[in-house]
Amino acid sequence: MYRMRIRLSSDSRADRRGNFWSSTRFGNSKQRRQGRSRRYVLYAGLLIGFCALLAFAGCGGVAQNGNLQPTQTGINFGAVVVGQSSTETVTFINSGAGEVQISGINVTGASFKIAGSSAFPATVAPGAAYNFQLQFHPSTAGNATGQVTVFSNADSGDPPTMNLAGLGVQPVSASAPALSGISCSSASMTGAGTNSCKVTLNAAAPSDGMVVALASGNTAVTVPTSVTVSSGAVTAGFIATAAAVTVTQTATLTATASGVSQSLGLQLNSAGALLSASQTSIAFGDVSLNVPGIQALTLTSTGTLPVTINTAVITGTGFTMSTIALPVTLNPGKSVATVLDFLPTIPGSATGQLTVTSTATAGATMIISMTGTGATPYEVNLSWDAPASSTDAVAGYHVYRSPNGVSSYQLLSATVNAPTTFTDNAVTSGQSYIYYVTSVDHSGVESVPSNQFGVTIP
Repeated sequence: MYRMRIRLSSDSRADRRGNFWSSTRFGNSKQRRQGRSRRYVLYAGLLIGFCALLAFAGCGGVAQNGNLQPTQTGINFGAVVVGQSSTETVTFINSGAGEVQISGINVTGASFKIAGSSAFPATVAPGAAYNFQLQFHPSTAGNATGQVTVFSNADSGDPPTMNLAGLGVQPVSASAPALSGISCSSASMTGAGTNSCKVTLNAAAPSDGMVVALASGNTAVTVPTSVTVSSGAVTAGFIATAAAVTVTQTATLTATASGVSQSLGLQLNSAGALLSASQTSIAFGDVSLNVPGIQALTLTSTGTLPVTINTAVITGTGFTMSTIALPVTLNPGKSVATVLDFLPTIPGSATGQLTVTSTATAGATMIISMTGTGATPYEVNLSWDAPASSTDAVAGYHVYRSPNGVSSYQLLSATVNAPTTFTDNAVTSGQSYIYYVTSVDHSGVESVPSNQFGVTIP
């Protein structure tokens, strides 16, 4: 429960403790109101004056803030020799209206550091600049990155940062250059041919050049006895010549200069005459009696040397091949095409084979098997009676078929079949089928299915 004290008084003075006064004297009420108004104006004037003093003294009201920003987004020290240093001046400007107190500086990146020492806190007046030195001292060759961050009382969010970059490079050796590598344009060779190779130095050759000795550890590959790197150059080229080999092997090439040797393994692939066929076996499937089944066959030289096809002999009842003028020599990548036929004259399966002999290094005799089945053509002839009585004229019929054991039916004709007969010649030997027919009026509306008819193809 809240309580309120009420004090009754005949006096009109204000109670500064905030108690409510109820006056019993009503005379001079106008004067009393005027007195209160003057006091209110006086209080307001004192309050405004007090706030002005606070603002002037900096203890309240509007504060003057500083704003510290870098003069550039980053510093790139460029290329610096490993072990040496490069120094750059970093500048941050106070663009605000108040002072900035810098409390510290943080530098990331192993190759970057502050040069000298700095005392903190440091005060930066409005419009003034704060400068310090950064040093890039790479210990290894390669690109280096870092970042410098300045912390101060002006940070309203993330403190201002500046990106750092530099490149460490190896010092140039005052001694004679050394051999650093040997390489070829291709790591392997197939058959006879040439390969472009080169030797590389770690620094430019002297004014009189530099001689590099060459050797091959395999008699199938020959190289010059030496190659000279010209003055001021770092590489020199030479040709490695390979002879054809019958088995895969490796040739080791060696370059030597000033007591330093470098080696390269060059793979030599066997070269030979090879013959391949587009089909290794041919299945003609079911072919109607006295109707030829046709299959295409392509023979291709897939080796590195030419191959000669000497003979092509086909066996098996009903199998024949179109004539090829033999012998025929195919260069690498070249082909010859032929056509194989299967013409069955009696029902049943048949087998045969095509035997091809050639000069191929591997697989000089190629055998391609062939199979086929002589099939008696079958058809199912359906007929039915037109509806005896119908109030709606019949435009035609739809015939549906389903393989025995399958519940779904397939419409055999996309158009309405006008006659009361239909021939299904797309049947397979040994398969059973079930048929039914519906009548269709001129609006395309179908009747209910007729009775079903089943048949098994021999």
